[in-house]
Amino acid sequence: MMRFSRWVILAAALSLPGALLAQSKPWGIDPGRSTMKDVRSRIGMPSVIKFNAAGEEVWEYNNNPNGFHAYRIVFGADNVVKSARRMRVDADRLQIKAGMTSKELVGIMGEPSLIYFIRNRLYWEWRLHYFGNQRHRLVAEFDEDYTLKSTALIGAQYRGSGTTHGYGGVTP
Repeated sequence: MMRFSRWVILAAALSLPGALLAQSKPWGIDPGRSTMKDVRSRIGMPSVIKFNAAGEEVWEYNNNPNGFHAYRIVFGADNVVKSARRMRVDADRLQIKAGMTSKELVGIMGEPSLIYFIRNRLYWEWRLHYFGNQRHRLVAEFDEDYTLKSTALIGAQYRGSGTTHGYGGVTP
């Protein structure tokens, strides 16, 4: 019995780097090798195409493929993928601070999924996974000068369950 458990632990330990590597390469995109043509054929056209401060072309796939994941792919001057990463992860969310401009916020989170006004206040919303694989919405409230006033993390309702999960609160 002891040998069996050692083999199980060893197999799990060996599979972990492969699982982490698969997460670091969305859709099999390999930075330094994959080209724009490869990305377009595997994923399709991005939601947003823009250029960063260094003049590199940036493709964003907002809320793809299932509505709560977003990816940012940066291309070098040779049209080869320079970097590809999942956006709207906890590390991104923790960079958000009150007083940021909308441009700074888009630089971190990408284009919002939804924009709306309530009582003459501007709100932006992103869909994301938080606390593992639970679906949430991050709502940003802007003040009269269109600077970030606060954010709230709101649990999304799961289809058919009739329940809502909520965590977090409002960041000052």
